[in-house]
Amino acid sequence: MKINIARPFQLFQWSSYVVGALITHFVIVFPLACMLFNDFYNRLIPSDSSQLVPLSAFELTETSTSHLKYTQQLYKVQAPHDLPSILDNGLNQRIPLRTQVDYRVDATLNFYCLIDDVVDKPVHNLQRVTVSVYGVNGHGTHNLLYATSVPILCMKASDSISLPENKQLKGSRMASYRSEWLNKIKLDDVSDFSTGYSIEGLSVMFNFPAPKVYNKKGNSYNHGMENMDTYSLLMEPESNLNFRVNFNQGIRNLMLRYRTITYIVGIAVFHVAMTILFMLTVGMGFYITYQKLNEVASPKRA
Repeated sequence: MKINIARPFQLFQWSSYVVGALITHFVIVFPLACMLFNDFYNRLIPSDSSQLVPLSAFELTETSTSHLKYTQQLYKVQAPHDLPSILDNGLNQRIPLRTQVDYRVDATLNFYCLIDDVVDKPVHNLQRVTVSVYGVNGHGTHNLLYATSVPILCMKASDSISLPENKQLKGSRMASYRSEWLNKIKLDDVSDFSTGYSIEGLSVMFNFPAPKVYNKKGNSYNHGMENMDTYSLLMEPESNLNFRVNFNQGIRNLMLRYRTITYIVGIAVFHVAMTILFMLTVGMGFYITYQKLNEVASPKRA
């Protein structure tokens, strides 16, 4: 009985081609696409184009005009020198930024709001807070850059976490408080300012408006408390401000603002382009080799 071994060898040959192509694709092409796009991104957008500053690096004070005020001075660095980064160690630190550069600011504010209901009796847990961003000049004058008023939830002393009927608490109690009472405020492009002007610092203020009585029972329009000391805010460590260079080209601002999405899309584009180039090169190589082998194998004409 004759055994045809040509077919298994042919399958082994083609499978080795496929395995070799996959290994080359994932070991060479994909890492090379990542490195090339990373180099392209860093050349287009320098690494010091953004500065992430945790809110814990600001100095916290309480004033008569604002319930909470976070203030910090700017540290303007000339272009030839490296821009230092902010350490997330809970200490007050000046904000290092490039001098003579336009910046935009994004803010992520995660916090708990507590109400001391021993002195004042709030009508509702739903309160309203005004978040304001000010530029501070050398004379201490505050220039309003941005302000927004948002509703938040505040806990009273009698409040706790709510559980479904006949259900027990699962997991961490802190996680339950976080899911129910944590306020999250995300502010994009809250302001833009230039470090070339007289701005020497930045302040973030949280104001609780005084109540506006509209009926005989004394209930207020915004349910605020007359005594500002009634409120207290507990900031999460993730709260931060992100300073981004304001480029003249809109595409560079988008690439800096959405860095993760930019990397995913950019690497995918580079990967597809290099894969197509790789396939064309390999295909042409196989075709040329096949043609030459056929010429050698074919009988020579007389």
